[in-house]
Amino acid sequence: MDFRKEGSYQYKKAGVIVWNIVPDSAIQTNLFDTIDRDKQSQLAAAIEAINRKNGHNTLIVAVQ
Repeated sequence: MDFRKEGSYQYKKAGVIVWNIVPDSAIQTNLFDTIDRDKQSQLAAAIEAINRKNGHNTLIVAVQ
């Protein structure tokens, strides 16, 4: 409630984006994990290569 009182506090909202804080090999899985990580990384590399060559978001994953 103190932040809503006019003139009592000055504050600014901020956001923080953090990436590359754990290695790619650190994967939290479950007992029934069926994801083919090698195939997934090859697909991501291919999409990134095409996007680098032809422009940002030329190709995107369908769920996006």
